[in-house]
Parts: sequence; C-alpha cells; structure tokens
Amino acid sequence: MKIIVYDIETSGQGNKRVERWAKMQPSKLKQPLEPDYDSVKAPSSWKDQAKIDARIAENKEKLKAEYELASKKYTTEKAKEYDKLINKSALKFESGAKVISVAFRKLGTKERTVFSDLDEKKLLIKVGDYLHKHSEYHLAGKTNTLFDQPFLTLCFLRHDLGVPKNLSNNTDYRPVLDIDNIGGFKTQQITSLNALAFGLQIEGKNGEGSSVAKLHKNWIMESITGKDDSRKELEEYNLRDVELTEEILARFHKTYVPSKVDEDFEDKINKL
Repeated sequence: MKIIVYDIETSGQGNKRVERWAKMQPSKLKQPLEPDYDSVKAPSSWKDQAKIDARIAENKEKLKAEYELASKKYTTEKAKEYDKLINKSALKFESGAKVISVAFRKLGTKERTVFSDLDEKKLLIKVGDYLHKHSEYHLAGKTNTLFDQPFLTLCFLRHDLGVPKNLSNNTDYRPVLDIDNIGGFKTQQITSLNALAFGLQIEGKNGEGSSVAKLHKNWIMESITGKDDSRKELEEYNLRDVELTEEILARFHKTYVPSKVDEDFEDKINKL
C-alpha cells in the first residue's frame, strides 16, 4: 500500500468572514448599563438645598466613576474574548477559517513537498494537482480523520473545485449520502446545516429550526380562518434545506480536474 503522510495548517487571522463569525458568537459578558443619574437623591430629611445639591453631585460622580470603571473592564474583557475566538476559529471550518499550508511526505522516503499560499484557492489547486498525480496513494496523519481530512475536503467544496479521489475516500465506489459523513466519517467540524453553508460561502437557510414549531402552531390557527401563509412558509423552509443539502453533496461528488498549468507540465515531462 502506498501512503503519503500529510498535515495542514489553518488560520483565521486577517479574514473578514472569521471576524464576522466571531462577532456572531454569543457572549457571556454583560455590558454595564449607564446609571440613571436623575434617580439620584439626597436623604429626604435634609432641608439645606446646598447640602442636598452637593450630596447629589457627589453620588452622581461616584456612579459615573463606577460606570466608567465597569465599562473599561468590559471593553478589556470583550477584546480578550474576541482574540480567543479569532484564535479558536482556526480549528473550526464553519468560522470561515482558511487552510494556509499543506505538507506531504511519502512514507519510508525522504521526499518532502509543501505548499503554502495566502490565496486559499491557489493553494488548493496546487494541493489538488499534487493529489491528482498521486491518486493511488492513501493519506495518513495525526488526527487527520477528525480534522485535517474533513477541513481540507470542505475547503475544496468551498471553492467548488471538486474533491481529489484520495481525499474523498474513493467516492466513485463508496458514495457519501449524508453530508455529516463527508470524507467517509463524522467530521466533528460542522454543527448545523447553516454553519456548513456559512463556511462554504453559500447563502444559508431561510430561517431557524426553532421556527418550525411556531409555524406549525400558526398553520393550525390559520387553517380555521382559511389562511395558508404559515404552511407555505414551512414548505419553503423545508425546500431550502433540501436545496442546500443537494448543493453540498453535488460539490462533494464533483470530480477534481487538474489545472491547465499542471497539464502543461505533464506534457513537457512526457516529451523529455
């Protein structure tokens, strides 16, 4: 058996989609509310207006100082949280993170090959051409079945390039029929159809799964009055899920075609 050991490097740095993803994530931090300064009062027993005004002004300053301190702390913690999300995004395809480098080494040899590029599509074409030339090889690596292979496969889907045969686990012979099993195993990369669509840069669902129950309830109520809006909305939501799934499966089963540059190189080699 011919084996190529490989490893990928991914990053979310400098990626607008990752920044958008990070901002979409729920935060456990609570932004401090600005104090209601008008509600500040002095003791009701006080009669001296000058003392009353002084105490109110003093209490307002205290509230303002506490609010500014809490706001500063919130801003600092929010920035730390954001940085953690950006760094964490490199391990999550759904965030929009990109592959930036892929290294290969044929098992038992000293032959090494590495590709890197800030343009993910250009990088994938280099990697795709390499895998196409070595389609008889099996791929192996550290945690590759749970991370490297599904991540790299999904990147090929993102750019709709088709998937190299050895990367897609010979889908000509073992067709994948469930998008949760892209690559022939549970990817552990995608939590929802919408998250996968976001990572693939495809327009997502036209609603959330939680809306189905509400639409059904409205459908029941509307059926009494003869209305049909909620039923139609539910059907459209259902159809969009099918359309998304079909598009993703079609991309996965698309045959990878080597680049023209690679073909020209092969022609030159064959003429030598």
